[in-house]
Amino acid sequence: MDEHVMQHDDSLQQMFASLAAMMHEQQQKFMTQTAELQRHLAATSQQQQQQQSRESSAIDAHEYRGEGIAMPKFWKKTWPS
Repeated sequence: MDEHVMQHDDSLQQMFASLAAMMHEQQQKFMTQTAELQRHLAATSQQQQQQQSRESSAIDAHEYRGEGIAMPKFWKKTWPS
Protein backbone atom coordinates (compact mmCIF):
# COMPACT_ATOMS: atom_id res chain seq x y z
CA MET A 1 0.00 0.00 0.00
CA ASP A 2 1.23 3.42 -0.72
CA GLU A 3 1.39 6.22 1.83
CA HIS A 4 -1.69 8.05 0.52
CA VAL A 5 -3.96 4.99 0.84
CA MET A 6 -2.73 4.31 4.38
CA GLN A 7 -3.39 7.91 5.41
CA HIS A 8 -6.86 7.71 3.90
CA ASP A 9 -7.50 4.45 5.78
CA ASP A 10 -6.37 6.03 9.08
CA SER A 11 -8.57 9.05 8.40
CA LEU A 12 -11.59 6.83 7.78
CA GLN A 13 -10.92 4.85 10.96
CA GLN A 14 -10.69 8.06 12.98
CA MET A 15 -13.90 9.35 11.41
CA PHE A 16 -15.79 6.15 12.22
CA ALA A 17 -14.39 6.08 15.76
CA SER A 18 -15.51 9.67 16.23
CA LEU A 19 -18.93 8.88 14.79
CA ALA A 20 -19.27 5.85 17.08
CA ALA A 21 -18.34 7.99 20.10
CA MET A 22 -20.91 10.63 19.12
CA MET A 23 -23.59 7.98 18.64
CA HIS A 24 -22.76 6.48 22.03
CA GLU A 25 -23.02 9.90 23.66
CA GLN A 26 -26.38 10.55 21.99
CA GLN A 27 -27.62 7.12 23.07
CA GLN A 28 -26.62 7.87 26.68
CA LYS A 29 -28.45 11.22 26.56
CA PHE A 30 -31.53 9.55 25.08
CA MET A 31 -31.52 6.85 27.75
CA THR A 32 -31.14 9.46 30.50
CA GLN A 33 -33.99 11.55 29.08
CA THR A 34 -36.16 8.45 28.70
CA ALA A 35 -35.55 7.46 32.33
CA GLU A 36 -36.39 11.01 33.48
CA LEU A 37 -39.58 10.97 31.41
CA GLN A 38 -40.59 7.60 32.84
CA ARG A 39 -40.05 8.88 36.39
CA HIS A 40 -42.09 12.00 35.60
CA LEU A 41 -44.93 9.97 34.09
CA ALA A 42 -44.95 7.57 37.04
CA ALA A 43 -45.10 10.48 39.50
CA THR A 44 -47.86 12.18 37.51
CA SER A 45 -49.85 8.95 37.32
CA GLN A 46 -49.46 8.41 41.06
CA GLN A 47 -50.60 11.98 41.77
CA GLN A 48 -53.65 11.52 39.53
CA GLN A 49 -54.57 8.27 41.25
CA GLN A 50 -54.24 9.89 44.67
CA GLN A 51 -56.33 12.86 43.53
CA GLN A 52 -59.02 10.56 42.10
CA SER A 53 -59.00 8.54 45.31
CA ARG A 54 -59.42 11.69 47.42
CA GLU A 55 -62.19 12.98 45.13
CA SER A 56 -63.95 9.62 45.19
CA SER A 57 -63.78 9.48 48.98
CA ALA A 58 -65.08 13.03 49.24
CA ILE A 59 -67.97 12.26 46.87
CA ASP A 60 -68.86 9.07 48.76
CA ALA A 61 -68.87 10.94 52.07
CA HIS A 62 -70.88 13.79 50.58
CA GLU A 63 -73.48 11.43 49.12
CA TYR A 64 -73.73 9.55 52.39
CA ARG A 65 -74.24 12.75 54.37
CA GLY A 66 -76.63 14.00 51.71
CA GLU A 67 -78.81 10.93 52.00
CA GLY A 68 -79.19 11.40 55.73
CA ILE A 69 -79.99 15.09 55.44
CA ALA A 70 -82.15 15.09 52.33
CA MET A 71 -84.39 12.11 53.04
CA PRO A 72 -87.70 13.40 54.43
CA LYS A 73 -88.98 11.70 57.58
CA PHE A 74 -92.37 10.92 56.04
CA TRP A 75 -90.70 8.60 53.54
CA LYS A 76 -90.03 6.13 56.30
CA LYS A 77 -93.75 6.07 57.07
CA THR A 78 -94.69 5.38 53.44
CA TRP A 79 -92.26 2.50 52.97
CA PRO A 80 -93.74 -0.95 53.52
CA SER A 81 -92.40 -2.65 56.62
